[in-house]
Amino acid sequence: MNSYKLDLEKYAALARQAVAEGCVLLENEGQALPLRDGERVAVFGRMAFHYYKSGLGSGGWVNTRYVVGILDALKECEGVHLDEKLMGIYEDWIMENPYDEGQGWGRVPWCQKEMDVTEEMLDCARRDDASLVVIGRTAGEDQDNNAKAGSYCLTETEEDMIRRVCEVSKRTVVVLNVGNIIDMSWVQKYHPQAVLYVWQGGQEGGNGVADVLTGKKIVDAKGTLVSGSMANNGAVSGTIDGLTTTSYSVPAGYTSGGSVSLTSDIEEALAAI
Repeated sequence: MNSYKLDLEKYAALARQAVAEGCVLLENEGQALPLRDGERVAVFGRMAFHYYKSGLGSGGWVNTRYVVGILDALKECEGVHLDEKLMGIYEDWIMENPYDEGQGWGRVPWCQKEMDVTEEMLDCARRDDASLVVIGRTAGEDQDNNAKAGSYCLTETEEDMIRRVCEVSKRTVVVLNVGNIIDMSWVQKYHPQAVLYVWQGGQEGGNGVADVLTGKKIVDAKGTLVSGSMANNGAVSGTIDGLTTTSYSVPAGYTSGGSVSLTSDIEEALAAI
């Protein structure tokens, strides 16, 4: 019988590549991405400290040997200088506001409590070269999505964070660590320079996202442009809580091919190693 040895390093590299190729770049105004070598970066959002590798339930209970989050990966990137003061502020707050595991199997909340942005935190954004804002969502086990704040819609605290960071930052990049589409109306309100859907990428997720943020992987316009766009510019419909047939309507944030800026120049910039 032939023996087969599982090459874990090879599988990790392939998983990392899949994450990077699956990212969808919806906005990149003025070539906000990739991050430049030597830049100082302020990272906002508690979900930068707790990456959603997957959704809930049986899929979420896969026993991974490790999970690399977005912040974990950025810390290992040479040339990216993260704002230590801002990270310390979040770490202290998270100690007092730990991750909510929910009550029972598959009952983790769709989103976690977010920290209110302070002037001290905004001072970090003012002095740094770029700001990343990480928004996270999870779902699963018959509670996939609904048209409420903390699910399809942003919470007031999340929207306020994006608004205030956009007002003071030289460049704002919003990173969406989500398993489904969410309301995008805030893009037109606050005009972040870049918006990147990174989905839920498993145990190598953070590494794949960092590869895109730093320009080590190309975001391909063929395919990602289509899969990352909503079908029309009126409304989309869906079911509430997965088991009902009740429909709701929400404004589409992106149309097919509309308001999506992916050019060969941006692709070339992102391909730079």
